[in-house]
Amino acid sequence: MMEKSRMSTLLLVMLSFLFTYGCAGKHIIHPNPANPITSIAILPMVNLSDDVEGPERVRAEFYKRLSGYHYNIKPIKETNQILNQQMGITLGKQLDMVEAQKLGETLGVDGVFYGFLINFDEITTGVVNTYTVRMGWKLVNTKTGEIAWGRRSEERRVGKECRSRWSPYH
Repeated sequence: MMEKSRMSTLLLVMLSFLFTYGCAGKHIIHPNPANPITSIAILPMVNLSDDVEGPERVRAEFYKRLSGYHYNIKPIKETNQILNQQMGITLGKQLDMVEAQKLGETLGVDGVFYGFLINFDEITTGVVNTYTVRMGWKLVNTKTGEIAWGRRSEERRVGKECRSRWSPYH
């Protein structure tokens, strides 16, 4: 009887541990060996907003979020330096003048992320900062020039909590 109770307790502890770990565990993203894009650069964004610093803040956050997706990401500072020194590009709007294949060759990457910022609104109330961001991204394969991925996002961030609504990139 005592052993049955002990087994039940042990089983209950194990199930509780598995349930807790399964619900609270970090979502693991596995690499896709069929993906032809292994190295990427995040290009300067086209700024359609009223915020001068918004594009670089969004670009830096995008860089952080992409780090868990098994890409070899060229650092933003290095990307900016190469674009400026070798191609004379400092703004996202200037990227329309260059084909993705040439960007990939110059930067030494398989894919480039183009981005545009529509709105970057920050409301500071003294207690909680609220950000409302509307933006779009597309990943272009620099070998083929084809769009590999694209999204337009509307995001509202309150403090550290973030809510996103995604729709297909047009």
